[in-house]
Amino acid sequence: MLKRGRPALLPDEYYSQMKKLYPNVRTKRGLQNIRYMVDAVSAIQEADSEILKFFFNEETYKFKYSVLTEIGRYKDEKVMVDIARQVYELAQKGGDKPVKEWVNIIRRHRLNYLSRKRQSND
Repeated sequence: MLKRGRPALLPDEYYSQMKKLYPNVRTKRGLQNIRYMVDAVSAIQEADSEILKFFFNEETYKFKYSVLTEIGRYKDEKVMVDIARQVYELAQKGGDKPVKEWVNIIRRHRLNYLSRKRQSND
């Protein structure tokens, strides 16, 4: 019998290990989002730690989780860093937006990016 919904991103063993690290995260989607965020943080940190500081709130000691998750959905680390740099530069020029708006902008870009990529492969 086929499972419904989105296909699993990672093997079941990964989810069981992640569940031990993040017991308060209840869904596979939540664990996948953590994975995306970690991928984005590591790519950005390697490229430019100053940009990473923008995604971290020093008052609350929390990352802009949703934005980093969207950035981490790109498979290519170079693209992740480019997107993070663009968000950072726009915010520095006075274009700082609420997190939800950044997420929507990045998501639309990613979907257009994937669509163009698929078309070029056909």
